[in-house]
Amino acid sequence: MLSACVNTCFAQQMSVKKGFKEFGERAIAAVMKELIQLDQGPVPGKPVVTEINPDTIPEVEKKKVLDAVNLIELKRDGRVKARSCANRSKQRMYLKEYDTVASPTVSLGGIFTTLLIGAHEGRQITSFDVPGAFLLAEMAEDKLLFLTMTGKIAEMMCEVNPAYEKHLREVKGKTILYMKVIRVIYTTTV
Repeated sequence: MLSACVNTCFAQQMSVKKGFKEFGERAIAAVMKELIQLDQGPVPGKPVVTEINPDTIPEVEKKKVLDAVNLIELKRDGRVKARSCANRSKQRMYLKEYDTVASPTVSLGGIFTTLLIGAHEGRQITSFDVPGAFLLAEMAEDKLLFLTMTGKIAEMMCEVNPAYEKHLREVKGKTILYMKVIRVIYTTTV
């Protein structure tokens, strides 16, 4: 019963590598759309990331650089969607107890509680999506955050914006692209 509920409520997520194998061109197109949104922003003139020369990043900041996590989702309606997140697990090493770089969002428990109360009271519930709304929030001026993309995803980002190519680096046999995060980005803990 719980499994059926979870499968109904949540999209099937997978790694980009698995998504490329399973969905081919549909997954590649979804990733390109997501990377364009990061580069150009959810609305024109509001990019989420920008180029940065990795040679100008102080070593102390390079240790705090977050890795991009790219996921493919199969939506219930059959669409294939990509999402890029920052793996924030490194932040545990340097954030103080009450320090945060997270954007305030509703908790999953809060959503389910609201839905249960609405169902119990017989309310009609409508939902809608504002595409990229989360990505419109500006990064606090006192927060400095860098993100890396590796391998195929880094190369795809350079296809989206050739200005990134000059910032590609080879580190331990991997292609790495450093970017500066200038708007709030989705995060995950892997």
